[in-house]
Amino acid sequence: MVDRCRHPVHVEGELDERIVGFYERLRARFPDYPPNSDSDDCPWMSMPLDVGIDHVFMCLSFSERSDPAITLITELATEYGLTLWDPQDGSAHKPVEAPLRQEVTAWWRDLLDGRLSREETFERVRTWVEEPPVAIDDPITLMGLQQLHGLGLTAERRAGHLHEDREIRALFEQWLTHGTRFDADPAGWQRDRYRQALETVLRDQGQQHAQTLAKRMVAADWLPAEEVARILGSTTGLLDDERVEILELLQPGLTKPRVDHAARASWLAAVHEAMRSVGGAVVAAAEEPVAGRNYYRVSVEARDGVGRVIVFNAAARLVAAAEAADPQEIALVFAAVPGGGVFSERGFQVAGPAQLNEPLGERHLHALAADERRDVTYHRPSRLGDLLFNWFD
Repeated sequence: MVDRCRHPVHVEGELDERIVGFYERLRARFPDYPPNSDSDDCPWMSMPLDVGIDHVFMCLSFSERSDPAITLITELATEYGLTLWDPQDGSAHKPVEAPLRQEVTAWWRDLLDGRLSREETFERVRTWVEEPPVAIDDPITLMGLQQLHGLGLTAERRAGHLHEDREIRALFEQWLTHGTRFDADPAGWQRDRYRQALETVLRDQGQQHAQTLAKRMVAADWLPAEEVARILGSTTGLLDDERVEILELLQPGLTKPRVDHAARASWLAAVHEAMRSVGGAVVAAAEEPVAGRNYYRVSVEARDGVGRVIVFNAAARLVAAAEAADPQEIALVFAAVPGGGVFSERGFQVAGPAQLNEPLGERHLHALAADERRDVTYHRPSRLGDLLFNWFD
């Protein structure tokens, strides 16, 4: 497409109305013909702009006077559904706007009224949950997208969806209620979500898991210590060493590759939210567990450009991070998890380098199956992290 547009002899035809609209709106603000193009704030290095039936080529100044033009170009490209191409690095992307809550409400109604199937709804929201191109600031909108995404998931090893048809309308009504409560008191709504997350972890995963999450919530000032004490019965243990938590995760099958589509979707959504919370981004598609790697992984980049890999053991719902390295390197160099609080809030366990670099001992192997212990004897991992995130074939 780019080569065709840059060719000296371009194909003729009818002008694309989107190109016409884009160009007219752009030149109305930043003229590319005299006399207005001679102003000090003109961003163009070459005039008039090269306009074809399906493209507009723009050469911009390297100075700050180009910034307003770049902003307008992005806004107009988004409005007209056009793709932007950068000749400096050869990259191309199609700017999009995050869906509004009203749009997500309409998507729910499309599903409820039978205008779209679950599978079609899943594809409609999939990008916004698994690999969102832009941040979604409204938590209610994000919640609605995640729920619609979940309605399209199927249960592993059996036919049918994870949610029955009769549940859909109830979920929709609950989501609308969340929106009303959030609009009335955003801070109170968020505290309720933290409280519910802690209560869920306590109910489903036990006291020790809940204490680990509670400690992070208190440290981040998400919940006051007295509220945590009411939920847990006491604050005793909130300062205990988290390595006890890792020991409780050890169970048969933990070292084996496990594909869990529902857990993957929740983890990946948390990865994107965590990276947005620290000003970073996801830079590659997530990879599933395979023979020779028992965990999910996805590459991310921090605000300062430092690369990391977020890894996920689905059997333990355990999240960790490692330095970016050659994919052929079998042993991970563990690092702090960026935005770790986001994962804790969503009920995942988060392990840091101190825990994962702990020397592997006999006490770590008692809960494993016999064939897993044989794998340990054969592969000889030296750290606890090498057991949890391993390369066993």
